[in-house]
Amino acid sequence: AGGSMGSMLSLIWAIDYPETLSKLILISSSYKAYPANIANRSIQHQAIRVDPLWQNGNYASNEELSGFKLARKLGLYTYRNSSEWNRRFNSHKNSSVKDTDIIQYMEYNAEKFSKRFDANSYLTLTRSMDLFDVTKEYDSIEQCFSKITAETLVVSVESDVLFTPQQQQELYSALQESGVNCQYIEHHSQYGHDAFLVEKEPFTKYIGDFLNL
Repeated sequence: AGGSMGSMLSLIWAIDYPETLSKLILISSSYKAYPANIANRSIQHQAIRVDPLWQNGNYASNEELSGFKLARKLGLYTYRNSSEWNRRFNSHKNSSVKDTDIIQYMEYNAEKFSKRFDANSYLTLTRSMDLFDVTKEYDSIEQCFSKITAETLVVSVESDVLFTPQQQQELYSALQESGVNCQYIEHHSQYGHDAFLVEKEPFTKYIGDFLNL
């Protein structure tokens, strides 16, 4: 089981080592990189690499990299959808909210991230997501997914702009057409890609029901 990149790794495991698991849970993920995702991450990669202090990966201090912080801001922006941003910072409903509050929120999260994550590691991990496609070594999607023997649950979030419900439905349909015993749930939330991190109770129920806990 896993969410986002964790689901990518879980899917690979289910294909390569099908005898080791009986159930598979895929949350807010996909079986390959899509053009919009690659485009988004390419901007983040460029922001890091054009920073003079990055020095081709030989930087002195991770926290000094303004390009890395900019990349994090872009990522943070796409993890939530517009409804959640409006709820958090709706100046029409809350006159005390100022534009500077939004900017400070972005700055705070970028600073916090730069203290606990490495820029080169971020480049490597996100680039691996760009190259991800579990079917590339097979003649067809069906040939690839037919190796999966685990009962599978696919969970999407209707407001997720990174791993959209359309991508999840494509994954679900491909699994079904390959003979995989599969279920699909579309979770309704304003939290976008972060929903499975923020709304723990419903996701705990989805997982518990699927595992018969």
